[in-house]
Order: sequence, then structure tokens, then C-alpha cells
Amino acid sequence: MTIDPNTKMIVISDGDLIANEIVKGQPIELGVHKFTNQRFGNKDFLLNAVSYLLDETGLILIPFW
Repeated sequence: MTIDPNTKMIVISDGDLIANEIVKGQPIELGVHKFTNQRFGNKDFLLNAVSYLLDETGLILIPFW
């Protein structure tokens, strides 16, 4: 068995990173604290992590009309 040296991995130890807060039965935007309305970088981090893992050159280009 050989391991491809081009593999990528991100390890996140806290599942709350992707948990949305719920207000009046509706989820609020990812990374927004429901009491203070303070914004954190959870959404940006996750988008960057997925972009890194997918490698922009390996994505299928989808045309937007």
C-alpha cells in the first residue's frame, strides 16, 4: 500500500465550530453569538478549509448564467 503525498487533512477538535445558534426556532448565521450579536470567523474558516481541501485546480468549473 502506498500513500499519496498529495493528500490533505484538517483536524478540528470541537464540533461547536459548525453549530448554528437557534433564535425563535430559526438558525442564525454561522459564527454569530445570539446574545451579543458578536461575529466570529467560523464561516470564513470553514469556507477556507473546504477550499484548501478541494484544491481550486481540482474543482469542476460550473458556469453561472
